[in-house]
Amino acid sequence: MLIFGPSGSGKTCLSHVVAKKYKYNVLELNSSDERNGKVMKKFKLLVETSSPF
Repeated sequence: MLIFGPSGSGKTCLSHVVAKKYKYNVLELNSSDERNGKVMKKFKLLVETSSPF
């Protein structure tokens, strides 16, 4: 899921509330985050071990 909007509009809060309700894990990546090997390995592991449904 990709959520975008102005700062302070509740994007992160909404994401965490929905994820908690449906028992999903959240991997939060922001445009300001460094895209290094550690972050990409974490993302790859999450994608490989998660079901889309």
